[in-house]
Amino acid sequence: MDSSGINVVVAVNNTTRTDGGWLRLAHTPAHVLDLLHIVGLDDIIPLYPTLNGALTAPSVT
Repeated sequence: MDSSGINVVVAVNNTTRTDGGWLRLAHTPAHVLDLLHIVGLDDIIPLYPTLNGALTAPSVT
């Protein structure tokens, strides 16, 4: 993932929140997790080790 990928993740997160939804990432590869941490997106977008964990997590408003 490079800056283009980061921009897509930010845009999707912004669009989903504007539309009343949410974005959660699940089963994210370690190198992508590292990048999300470096740019601070791990503080904005919830990350989960499994899809089930992401789907069953309580909604945060």
